[in-house]
Amino acid sequence: METTFSHPLFPVLAAVVGVSVALESTWLVVTQWRTVRWLELACDLLIFLVGELIRLAVRGAFLVVYMSLSNLVPWRVPTNALTAVACFLLADLCLYAWHRALHVIPFGWALHSVHHTGQTFALPLAGRLPWPLRLVDDLITAPLVLLGFDTQLIYLCLAVSFSVQVLAHAAAIGPLGPLDLLLNTPANHRVHHHLDGVGQQRNFGAALIIWDRLFGTFVRGDGQPAPVGVRGFDGSTNPIAVQLHGLRQWWAAR
Repeated sequence: METTFSHPLFPVLAAVVGVSVALESTWLVVTQWRTVRWLELACDLLIFLVGELIRLAVRGAFLVVYMSLSNLVPWRVPTNALTAVACFLLADLCLYAWHRALHVIPFGWALHSVHHTGQTFALPLAGRLPWPLRLVDDLITAPLVLLGFDTQLIYLCLAVSFSVQVLAHAAAIGPLGPLDLLLNTPANHRVHHHLDGVGQQRNFGAALIIWDRLFGTFVRGDGQPAPVGVRGFDGSTNPIAVQLHGLRQWWAAR
């Protein structure tokens, strides 16, 4: 089993996400210049950049973990079209379970709520992530190594899923018809960020929405604008304050 975190498709995925952010930013400038919280979007991008640096800093440790796990199992799953689909489905299921757990476990929510403090539903919101969890992002699908999947394939599936999750925060995209039945589209994911209602306990899907449908956590979204965020957040654009918001609430509740 080749243990590596490189793949020729990674630059392609990065380019797709980068171009999407640039196009949406242009659209926001043209259509909503006076109403968009630009400082908040800048804060989102800064949080993302710091998070990526954290993720890169521990990449070597992830490599050691993946290599250690691969050495524990004597079997290997051959990489082909069928096993690639199976690996992607299992990886997406892992991400669904992880996301749902972060909403259910109080300390998990204290960390993950950073993502929900964003009050502007746009692509930069996808990068508004808790820095402590960036230390473990790439370990979520590590159990698939024990099933015998190639680590490069696992990491590619993770990268594809993360890319779709970024695009799920697009402000300019409404309902997508049949795709809303299968994918975590912006119409579906906007519900998950709603300020009020049960939305934040629904639609936990990563790239796919099928797990929410199977496990009873799906709510249909109409893609219409609605307030997003969490109660009690003061709208700060200070990245440190954003990172500490949920932890302060968790500690106060104790």
